Amino acid sequence: LFLFSNIILAQTFSLDVGGKVESGGKKLDGAIITIYKSSSVAQQVTTSANGKFNLKLESNNDYIMTVTKPGFINKRFEITTKNVPGKRAEAGFAGFEITVTIFEAQKNVDYSILNDPIAKISYDPASEDFTFDEAYTRSMLDAIAKLKALEEQSRKVEAEKVKENTQAASQQAQA
Repeated sequence: LFLFSNIILAQTFSLDVGGKVESGGKKLDGAIITIYKSSSVAQQVTTSANGKFNLKLESNNDYIMTVTKPGFINKRFEITTKNVPGKRAEAGFAGFEITVTIFEAQKNVDYSILNDPIAKISYDPASEDFTFDEAYTRSMLDAIAKLKALEEQSRKVEAEKVKENTQAASQQAQA
């Protein structure tokens, strides 16, 4: 019985996840960071003027972290605290820092790619620490680069429409 309870305790740890939310290189006040565990809200914090947040995740769980703010795109992260060897769990972890950049949503741009997690974070046996799935993150960053190009195209189309409407109104006023 003693050996069994020792094994269970060895698997128990918590992972501090902290970071900051930015937009356009500036710290973002009022972003909402929500942690979902088994599809239910487990924690929720709002960034202050410094854009920072701190959360504590329990061991042996799968989480989804969302970063939202009205008028801005949403980002999702998948975080798992499973599959950590007992001896490594006993040592604890320094924490995991994330800088999240969100941007204002543009009209007529399909943001559905952001329904998928932007990054996946899990324990990596090789480094004996939590890390990003680099290949997955790279593929998502490529998709976001394409999304940014679509946004720029949408901005140009909107600017052209405003210019045309202004010219038409000016011509009507002169008539």
